[in-house]
Amino acid sequence: MMNQHERECSAIQLYLQGANLHNRDVFSKSDPMVVMEVCEMDSDILVWSEIERSEIIWDDLNPKWAKVFTLIYHFSHVQLLRFTIYDIDTPSTDGSYEVSKLRLEDQDFLGQTVCSLPELLHAAGQVVTKELKPFAENVSVYYSGCNSTGQGHHGSPGGAKLGLGHHEYLSSLSRTGTRKGAGPLGTLTIHYEEVTPQIHGKVKLQFCAEGVVPPQGRVGLSPFLRLCSSLASRNRLYLRVSRILEGDGTAPIFQTEVVEKDVSTVWKEITVSLQDLCGCDKQRPLRFECFSCNPFGQDVLIGSTDKSVNALEEALEHGKGIALSFPRSSSNNKRRKKAVTARVSGNTGMLFCMRYEFHSMSFLQYLSKGLEISFHVAVDFTASNGQPQRPCSLHYLDPQGKKNSYEQAISAVGRVLEFYDTDKVFQAWGFGARVASGMVSHCFNLNGNPYNPDVTGVEGILEAYSKALNSVSLAGPTLFAPVISTSSQIAEAQLREGRVKYSVLLIITDGIINDMEPTINAIVAASRLPLSILIVGVGAADFSKMVELDSDDGPLKCHDGRQAVRDIVQFVSMQKITNSHQLASELLAELPSQVVQFMSSGRLKVATAAACSDSS
Repeated sequence: MMNQHERECSAIQLYLQGANLHNRDVFSKSDPMVVMEVCEMDSDILVWSEIERSEIIWDDLNPKWAKVFTLIYHFSHVQLLRFTIYDIDTPSTDGSYEVSKLRLEDQDFLGQTVCSLPELLHAAGQVVTKELKPFAENVSVYYSGCNSTGQGHHGSPGGAKLGLGHHEYLSSLSRTGTRKGAGPLGTLTIHYEEVTPQIHGKVKLQFCAEGVVPPQGRVGLSPFLRLCSSLASRNRLYLRVSRILEGDGTAPIFQTEVVEKDVSTVWKEITVSLQDLCGCDKQRPLRFECFSCNPFGQDVLIGSTDKSVNALEEALEHGKGIALSFPRSSSNNKRRKKAVTARVSGNTGMLFCMRYEFHSMSFLQYLSKGLEISFHVAVDFTASNGQPQRPCSLHYLDPQGKKNSYEQAISAVGRVLEFYDTDKVFQAWGFGARVASGMVSHCFNLNGNPYNPDVTGVEGILEAYSKALNSVSLAGPTLFAPVISTSSQIAEAQLREGRVKYSVLLIITDGIINDMEPTINAIVAASRLPLSILIVGVGAADFSKMVELDSDDGPLKCHDGRQAVRDIVQFVSMQKITNSHQLASELLAELPSQVVQFMSSGRLKVATAAACSDSS
């Protein structure tokens, strides 16, 4: 199983280019250098940290920096990027212009811009152009509810420590981002690429065999095998593909179905990840073995060959077959060995690769091609939470503004996911409450509108939740299946309409589930849809049954034998959580791989022309 770092992290490379920068020099042009900072939410305070500096481009107002900025992308964090451009005129204290030694407060400020990493990942063509400003926007534009502090030299004038050159220049800038009597500050274009995305690639293969020599009567087979082979004269064939290990051992990767031998034996198409096939090394040899299925005993090897993925591509490109040969005898009798080799070392048939397609799409590439994430929330309103008016209740709304566990979970997950949905229209439900009609509902719209569950943004969810506490009565029991089915219906409708959306349902509950079997059935059905389910347990209840739903050790199975096609559930208990950052990290750790797994099935299409490529 992948660890958390492998599941949610990718390396991003950024390429920067400035245009129409302001000229700070009198007798020449500005000498721009760019500084990149990153801000991540580790608490309620957002702190900027310098990551890297570019080289200096001398006398150029349209610089294209050669420096490649590398950044580790974390899906479960909100990462903001700040780029500050300086005109470098003052050397370091040792008289050099080595960028790492330059004092930024001694340089002239040219402009600054901020963007969120999700904004960049969703940009068309993996590129975004930002207008440079006298100081960047407050980060609350990107992340509401947090305080920002500008650290070091690069922040805004309201608290950052700035050099004289910076102060003097800021005093001459108007609020519109232009210098008095001059034009705009210019733009910064940011292009990104993901590092080695081919590990996520899927390979489609199809093979056929021609001219296969029947095994019966062949020299080198024991009398028993010769008899079995003659009885199995219909020659039902299959192909096995294996990795070659140290010491010439093998590890099977996949095996085709058994097909009746004909003039040309064609097996069905196989889809396998490039990682599983060859460890993403297309020069690594694989072993292809053709067997005759023997109903009376051991299957008979007809012939084999060792070829790499690159060799398969080349054979397909030139329409050539790959010769199968029978393995040499392992007899210790040298004279017998020579005789067997002479008679059976020739070709025993030809293997043809009919189809080879390599589709390499990572989570970030799906985002860049327009995939959005739709956020659904379901809140537990059963009586075991305690009356909301009492401070001991899990639903208690603190007049001082301290968030309860439900509010913490909604905020922690929602603040991350809302960056990946352009309209920020989310669906929110409650379950286990007695509603206005007097009936207990196991899926009611949190906003009080019986016809439409939509709310706008995380603040809309929190507002609807607060109002619902005053309009419904806590009841029970705790049933998950109705909200999972409702969320599944939305995901299925979006899939049917061809909308490039992947839904995430967050269920927050305090109690033991009372409809385990229907819930498992609903999850198994949902595993075929663009949907993942996050479950947060609040309070001190026994949540051991939830581990069964979070089926990390094997596919979730219904009582009738049906099983989930993929793992879509992640459970976290708030008892083990110390802050909202940790909660988001643990809940969202598997989501990128779950999205890629579904998208790789081909049921939801994105524009892949620019993203599908062969790795040579």
